[in-house]
Amino acid sequence: MELEEIDWNALWMKKHLIRTISSGSDLQEERWDQMAPWYQLWSEHDEYYPKLLQRVKMDRDWSVLDIGCGTGIISIAAAIRSKRVTAIDISSQMLDILKSEADRRFFGNIRYLHQTWESIKLNSDIKSHDVVIASRAIARTGDLQESLQKINQATKKFAYVTAWGGEEGEFIHSFHQAIGRTHTETPDDIYVYNLLHRMNIYPNVEQLLCKNQILYDTPDHALESYQILLHLTPEETNIARDFLFTHLKRRKNGKYETPETRTRWSLFWWEKNHTDTENP
Repeated sequence: MELEEIDWNALWMKKHLIRTISSGSDLQEERWDQMAPWYQLWSEHDEYYPKLLQRVKMDRDWSVLDIGCGTGIISIAAAIRSKRVTAIDISSQMLDILKSEADRRFFGNIRYLHQTWESIKLNSDIKSHDVVIASRAIARTGDLQESLQKINQATKKFAYVTAWGGEEGEFIHSFHQAIGRTHTETPDDIYVYNLLHRMNIYPNVEQLLCKNQILYDTPDHALESYQILLHLTPEETNIARDFLFTHLKRRKNGKYETPETRTRWSLFWWEKNHTDTENP
């Protein structure tokens, strides 16, 4: 088979479906609402956000679109560095946390859209923005090609997309094995690069190796986190409790953390070129 014959979008959709079924994740709003209160804990010591924001070009006269904004770490930073921000997320609870933080800071330049990126209609729901950021958001989409095309159409100047870098630690594999699940790898950056290439977009690519220390008060606190994240059954919860009590590391300050705390993300960014062909 020639490289040009590979249907990268079909391969993405197949892998995305397998992972969705195997993880028990239906990507509905309720799931993300349940995770919303945990996002601050999960991201508190994550190097990912500072590293990404260091690389994103913004200007006080520009607009920024934050796709899959979550609790708003990027939106808050963009509200400081740009003229206006549009924050999109499927979770009303995520958006509520962002709104609370924006109100606390007296920010009035953020627009909130409780929608999925797939449901957004360009030039109707939103206008084009100077900068579009899809930070760890494309893993949620079934049709990657359509999402990337829409991102390119939505930006006037720069687009930034991050995708899983293809490296997952031994801890999460062992955790899945212990509870009797088959661990399915997250669809990674190879699909993004090849689809962008088919769209005649030749992005800058940089890998972000990030240390992320998630500190739990107790092993039971960690267990609750995994229950929310993976929708553990009662039987899986009992097994997970024993696994975490055995494998969590206790720090000198009394907190607990997982043994492996490094993640790899691939950052794709490009400057909008109006001569590019947006369809493959």
